Amino acid sequence: MASENPNDNQREKWWVTNKSKAMVGISDLPKVPIIEAQWDRVDVLRYYSRGEVGQSKQLAALIKAGYLRLKKVKPYGSKNISKGEAPKAITPAEEDEIPSLDNYYTKAQVRELIGGLEVVTITDDYDAEDNEVILCDASTKDITVNLPEASESVDKYYYIKRIDGSANSVFIDGYDDEEIDGNEIVEITVQNTSLHVVCDGGEWWII
Repeated sequence: MASENPNDNQREKWWVTNKSKAMVGISDLPKVPIIEAQWDRVDVLRYYSRGEVGQSKQLAALIKAGYLRLKKVKPYGSKNISKGEAPKAITPAEEDEIPSLDNYYTKAQVRELIGGLEVVTITDDYDAEDNEVILCDASTKDITVNLPEASESVDKYYYIKRIDGSANSVFIDGYDDEEIDGNEIVEITVQNTSLHVVCDGGEWWII
């Protein structure tokens, strides 16, 4: 964990805490040390000014995605008073200081940046896009997850899970006549069954 100077309590601090299970670095703030996994924290104002930190696009992305938490602490004499924390650790007053994620990155770019997956819950037929977790609720009708064309999907993967216990079916359908483990259509009938589907550029496989 980054060291904390007990005599250094008379200035504002911006603590960035790692909530993830992996070490995290902030590439556009290279002076900031790697933040160790699970609740290690670093005061980024030790290394950069408020303005410089406020312009960090990667910090914004990691905070918005929930991997890091930002907590600002202002000194009042010897007493530290922490600002309230909104969801994703950014208060409304801080929105102008931390850039909006949407101004810089698409969802796919954020997932590539942080190595995470978007989670979607579906209740109707769905066309799979970028790598993602797809939670299928077929409680009202049969639904189908349509996979993209294999030739354009090399190294893509999906985690597909059925979450309801109805008598309806969840289908996974390959593009046109493309196969999934040798089948054009795979059916999931049992609640909480999960399939990890990957593409080698020629067809889809269940891992």
